[in-house]
Amino acid sequence: MGLVFNAKYDWALFPEKRRIDRRTASTDADLYANNFRWVRKTRTASACWPWRLAQELGWVVRSPVDIVMTPVHDVEINCPPDDFDLLTRATTISELWRRDDTFLALETNRWLRLYDIRTPDGWEAMFVPNGEGTVEWHLGWAAEIPDGYYLLVLPDPETPPGLEVIMGVLDAKTLKKLNEKHGMALAVRPTQNVRLTRRQVIARIILLHADSLKLSATDRPEQP
Repeated sequence: MGLVFNAKYDWALFPEKRRIDRRTASTDADLYANNFRWVRKTRTASACWPWRLAQELGWVVRSPVDIVMTPVHDVEINCPPDDFDLLTRATTISELWRRDDTFLALETNRWLRLYDIRTPDGWEAMFVPNGEGTVEWHLGWAAEIPDGYYLLVLPDPETPPGLEVIMGVLDAKTLKKLNEKHGMALAVRPTQNVRLTRRQVIARIILLHADSLKLSATDRPEQP
């Protein structure tokens, strides 16, 4: 079994393979060679096999919604429910999000709850604060990986400025736990106001064999 994607919701966009079209570069190279005396166009990135392989490695992840994100300023606190009114009167905090045994306290971020999604259990948040200015972004699809593999999450060269994608490595057990609820989620940190459109590339995922995480490097002494 290879990597399998399953839609949890009908608005989800599956990850896609990026394909680099080398034919355009070859056509342009011929055009320059046949029509210009001095200028040539052969030293291009798309003509470089290692570069093309790197660009096509893995799958690109696309935004499922049009959205404007703004930075999230959160503070982790322990606040008994009876003290919430006192907290809001004494500070600019207006929201508490429970995360495990503590709360993340935030000022109002309208975009966090503007994209609540319909689920079998009712309306739930697509974006959930995760601490240190990050949010979990639920993408609406599930991923299944073969035994002995891991899924690497990382930024893509096309990830827009102002959106920091937090790198991570997910094993099959973690993915299974995610799949039981809303499916795959990215951890992202908006560092400035950033506008995204549906289908815009935001990240990349790469399938890694377990051996790639276990192998070590050895320094070989120079031969006399």
